[in-house]
Amino acid sequence: MFLLHALQEQRRKAATAANGQRDWRVLSATVCQTPDCGEPIPEERRRAVPGVRHCIDCAERLERHKK
Repeated sequence: MFLLHALQEQRRKAATAANGQRDWRVLSATVCQTPDCGEPIPEERRRAVPGVRHCIDCAERLERHKK
């Protein structure tokens, strides 16, 4: 999953550079990056939170552990 995301990001950057554009958007993961999860991240969440890497359940769990 990580490799696929990294390849997608590199392709996007190369395409953007080839067009002479600067694109500072941060791509979101399509599936949760938490080990042992891998649940799909809904499109609405990816649009609302640019660069999101975790599903809602994992994000909430990570926030609780930070406190």
